[in-house]
Amino acid sequence: MILPKYLISYLKLIFTSFLITSFVGCGSGGDTRGTTNRGPTARTGAVGYPTSLSFEFVDIDLADDSIGGDVVVTDFEEVARVSEFQLFWGSDEESTLSDEPFHTYERNSAVGDIVVYTFEQGAKIPENATHLILQMSNGLTSSNLFGVILKDIYGPSIGALSPQSMLQDQVITPIDLVNSGSAAISCNSSPALPSGLIVTTFNDTCRISGTPLVAVSTSSYTISALSIDGGLAQTSIEIAVDIPVPAILADLPAQSFVTTVDPGALEFTNTGGDVVSCQISPDLPLGLVIANASSTCRISGTPTVAASVAIYTVTATSGDNVDANATLSLEILAANPPQLSDQGAFTFVETLSISDIVFVNSGEPTLSCQIAPNLPAGLIVSVVADSCNISGIPTAARFSQNYIVTATAV
Repeated sequence: MILPKYLISYLKLIFTSFLITSFVGCGSGGDTRGTTNRGPTARTGAVGYPTSLSFEFVDIDLADDSIGGDVVVTDFEEVARVSEFQLFWGSDEESTLSDEPFHTYERNSAVGDIVVYTFEQGAKIPENATHLILQMSNGLTSSNLFGVILKDIYGPSIGALSPQSMLQDQVITPIDLVNSGSAAISCNSSPALPSGLIVTTFNDTCRISGTPLVAVSTSSYTISALSIDGGLAQTSIEIAVDIPVPAILADLPAQSFVTTVDPGALEFTNTGGDVVSCQISPDLPLGLVIANASSTCRISGTPTVAASVAIYTVTATSGDNVDANATLSLEILAANPPQLSDQGAFTFVETLSISDIVFVNSGEPTLSCQIAPNLPAGLIVSVVADSCNISGIPTAARFSQNYIVTATAV
């Protein structure tokens, strides 16, 4: 017998409405759902067809796709022409995965007849199965009667959560629960989360967010997720809220580095709270960087340019947004400094231009030149061709004197 198309559609609407509004379930958190009970409920349907299809699944484990419990079908009237009901796994509410049912109910043609199929505990849901489909058959032809989404039978299924440690008055990164079942429409916590934290629905699951306002020792909280069809899932989470401790950095002794040589990491001793960010002023010489590491501030890298002695101030920010300062004296020496050759004695005549005095440099290129004491008026020292050079026209007489030229490397 082939059922009229309009009648099949009408029955689908009846059963869909019935299942969504009447099923009530409860599941446990973590990977194992615990027990979900869905008892059969009488509902008047068309004469000659099943009046109810109910599910009483237990120990459904979404982690390994196992299912257990009963599928119950109750007849409303005697139907001599329908000899059996068939259960199929489906990829949608009408498409079966196989031409053969995984179970067939033999009908007794009795008013109020109840037929039950019991899944063996730990029975597996086939790969790609998303629906459970009921068909009726007269032995020659079959027609779909009803298809139900498996995850709507399950209700939500939320995974276990790792312990969380938070800081008072610090905004937390939202904690989203993993839900592999049907969408959650409401979420709550028992007992209530620490003041400042909330649990809400977000993207069909539960989310913990906010700013904890008070310190709380490690405590366990049960998070419950409820789906539109009454399915309930629970999991627990341990939360501790600590009072933040500011960082306490000690000054470092004076340091002297050499260009192109890695000096190794330089860490400030911290006897306070963990450091979350580090800043330094003035900027470090090229090649060196500062960052938070191992709960303190660390300078690392390889200097690439020489730099004279400078005092650097490090600012460490801890989890409570309180700054702590420490100082460091640092100079960068050239790996191969300029090497100037000495010059002999020179006699110049006032108002006459001199021949340049060129110092031969056998070391690193020169960046700047200084001379002490000051040259006679009209003469200067400057950088020429990566070395030091004296030039000009003396404008005043002066007795013989020794001068020291100092070249600084790039």
